[in-house]
Amino acid sequence: MEADAVAARHYDRMESVVRETLFVVLIHGFQGGEDTFGDLPKTLKDNLGAIELVIKHFVFKSQGNLASCVAAFRKWHMEQVNAIEIANPPHIATVKTILICHSMGGIVAVDSILSMSFDKDPLTSTILGILAYDTPYFGLNPPVIHRTISTRVNTISNAYNTAKDWIPEGLLASKSTAVATSQPPKKAAWGLGKTMAAVTAGVAAVGAMTYFAKDPVVNHLQFVSVLYKPEELARRMRKLNEINNMGFVCFYTVMREQEEERTFCLLPEKGDERWIRQENGLAKDEVEAHCGMFLKGANDHYDEMCHRSLRIIREWIHGDRNAY
Repeated sequence: MEADAVAARHYDRMESVVRETLFVVLIHGFQGGEDTFGDLPKTLKDNLGAIELVIKHFVFKSQGNLASCVAAFRKWHMEQVNAIEIANPPHIATVKTILICHSMGGIVAVDSILSMSFDKDPLTSTILGILAYDTPYFGLNPPVIHRTISTRVNTISNAYNTAKDWIPEGLLASKSTAVATSQPPKKAAWGLGKTMAAVTAGVAAVGAMTYFAKDPVVNHLQFVSVLYKPEELARRMRKLNEINNMGFVCFYTVMREQEEERTFCLLPEKGDERWIRQENGLAKDEVEAHCGMFLKGANDHYDEMCHRSLRIIREWIHGDRNAY
C-alpha cells in the first residue's frame, strides 16, 4: 500500500511537470547565430515530445560591454516567458527555463543568472539550470592560443593598442613578445595552474583576443575581455555555486593527437564531475572540435553527448538539479 501511495504521488508529480512548459533557450557563442546549434534543436524536439516544449534562440551582437548583453537577455527572457504564459491560460507561472549555451554564450548565461539573483528577480527560481558546451569558464587553453597566434600575427599587431583599453596592463606583453611567440609551443601539461605557468599571461591575453577577433576587430575586443581575467573567471563560478537549486553542467571537447589529449578550454584545477568530457575523433584541431559539437557529421560522439544531455534535462525537470 505504501509503495502504491508513493507511486501515485510520483505519477501526480510527473503529470504536473508535463503540464508545465519547458522553455529551452539556445545562447550562441562569439559571433554565432541560430545555425550554431546545428542538429540539436531537432534532437530536442524529437526526444522531449511528452513535454510542452518551446525552443528559441537568443541572438545577440558579440561586441561592447558584456553587461549590456546580460541586460538585453534579461529583458528578452522576461518578454518570452510572459508571452508563453499569456498563450497558455490560466496565465500562471508554469514556465520553466533551461539555458543551453555554446562557448561564450555560457558566460552570458551565468552572468544573467547572477544578475537576476542579485536583484532577487522572481524568474531566477524558474530557471532549472545551465547546460553549457565548451564554454571557457576558466579561460582558453594556452596551447590553443599559441596555434591561433601562429596564423593571426597581423591581427595581433593591428589590435594590440586597442586591447589596452580593456585588458589589465599586467596581462599584456609587448607587441614584439606576442609576435615572437608564433613558434609552436613546447608540450605542456593540461590544467589551469600548470598550463598557465607554461606560457606568459600576455601571450594568453593577446592570443585569446586573436582567436575571437573577426572584422571589425576593434568592435569585439571588449566583449571577450572577460577571457583574459582568470581571477574574475574563477569568482564568477564560485558565485554560481552559491545559488541553491540551480543545475549546471559543462561538456568540454577533447581531441587526441598521438599520445596527447587536447582541449579547447581550461578545466577546473580540482576535479569536478559536472565537467563532462566530449571526445571528438573527427576534428583536426581543438577549434574544429569546438565549432562542430552540434553537427553529426563533424562529431562522432554527437549521439552520446545528446543522450546524456537529454537525461540531465529530464532529471532537472523532475527536481534533481544535482544531476550530471
